[in-house]
Amino acid sequence: PFGGDTPMAILKRVCEEEPPPLREVNSESPAWLEAIIAKLLAKRPEDRYASADEVAARLGACLADLQAGIEPGRDPNPQRGNRTSSLWRGLV
Repeated sequence: PFGGDTPMAILKRVCEEEPPPLREVNSESPAWLEAIIAKLLAKRPEDRYASADEVAARLGACLADLQAGIEPGRDPNPQRGNRTSSLWRGLV
């Protein structure tokens, strides 16, 4: 997500700047994907996913929601109140 004229300039930006939100780069990106990518790019290790298996599980859950016609992160039964799915809570 960072560019620069030299490798050192790029590394400096990686260390000191936050990457731009995905939807600034591609406005058609869904919010759930932006949240996953932001977590992948978090500066602090404790803010990132613990493993590739955890990332795969999140993406698999998103795919299952999409295949079921549910937007990932949306409560499929909104009459129950303003709750988000456990998937969304785990994204951020």
